[in-house]
Amino acid sequence: MDPGMGHGRSLRRASEARDELTYRAVQLASGRLLPIEARLGARVLRFITIDSDEGRRLLDEGRVEIVRGGVRRTR
Repeated sequence: MDPGMGHGRSLRRASEARDELTYRAVQLASGRLLPIEARLGARVLRFITIDSDEGRRLLDEGRVEIVRGGVRRTR
């Protein structure tokens, strides 16, 4: 067996993990949620409003990662 053969498999798994469709929403300090980001790896594909049928379903199913955010300060 070629010693390098195992690396291809692990690289494919890493690539697949990066290309998985994920959902994320930022929660502001006030508790308000910003629209859900549908992401493929690092790319934002689209935004889904929280109060839409799809947005409520994703939240109810626990498929949305909630990220705590705040006000971005500029100097």
